Amino acid sequence: MTKTTLREDLASVGVKVGSVWDLVQRRDRYDAALPVLIQHLETSNDRSEVEGIARALTARWASSAVPALVRQFPRWVDGPESKPRHTGWAIGNAINQAWREDQLDDVLALAAEPAYGSDRAMIVDGLWRAKRPEARELLEALLDDDSVQQWAVYALGRLATPADITLFERVLAEGTPGGQREARKVLKKLHIRKENEQVL
Repeated sequence: MTKTTLREDLASVGVKVGSVWDLVQRRDRYDAALPVLIQHLETSNDRSEVEGIARALTARWASSAVPALVRQFPRWVDGPESKPRHTGWAIGNAINQAWREDQLDDVLALAAEPAYGSDRAMIVDGLWRAKRPEARELLEALLDDDSVQQWAVYALGRLATPADITLFERVLAEGTPGGQREARKVLKKLHIRKENEQVL
């Protein structure tokens, strides 16, 4: 049996594109394409194609793809010393955009694994949306992980209160340049909030 291409399989469900990257530019939903994209995400060995699929799945309405994205993330990460914005980063960003609360255990497990390096950046970045306390606990722990510190600072900053000022002051004093930059922004907001609370 001849293996069909992603383009052919998309056309078979009524989604006609020149390549998967055409979907990345679209703003409409293409729900019919999801099963095809998921299938090829799990079977393709082409890095560019996998990255294109991940970027096409970077949408809130693509939560059905999260289990496959989680399974494929370790396969495509570039390691703890890598710079972000490669295939692993793209898969992580898709996970960030699409996960639901009932998928959080798998998301937290990826975010907590230091071997995945900065490819975890956007997974960490989106953890402020989680309702469970384990997410906040993990974000506090990741303040000591240089590869994702600045994203942990950003996400934790979305949840922080003036009682957390010392956490960010420590990053400002000892953190990475990116972590310090984010900590400075968070601290500015928290000090203003603290002053307003004191006035009231």
